[in-house]
Amino acid sequence: MIYSQVMQDQNKVYIKVDGYVSNSDIKGFIRDYKTQIKGIKTNKFNLVIEPNTFECENEADIKNVCIMFYKTGYRKIYLVDPNNYIMSNIKLSGLEKKMFLSVVKIVKSSSEIR
Repeated sequence: MIYSQVMQDQNKVYIKVDGYVSNSDIKGFIRDYKTQIKGIKTNKFNLVIEPNTFECENEADIKNVCIMFYKTGYRKIYLVDPNNYIMSNIKLSGLEKKMFLSVVKIVKSSSEIR
């Protein structure tokens, strides 16, 4: 399951990932996500992604969604990952990892986000 919410009052787009994520779930999420952010200036918003333990049908889809977030132009992208689940399970080359960490700030809890 992928859940997203635009919080206008906090200048934040919040995304939560949990459970099993199929290809159709990702396609539906992308369609809904694009509708939700239509009309907002993403460069004035922070993107907060909070993944719980999840499995995906195709890991390349997750990488493509992350690239889409990067290209959207958010002011800052935060990954709430208290157990280091994402970084220990995602397969990135050295260059991809360097680029990922230069764009995404990994935090232990949402209270660390300014």
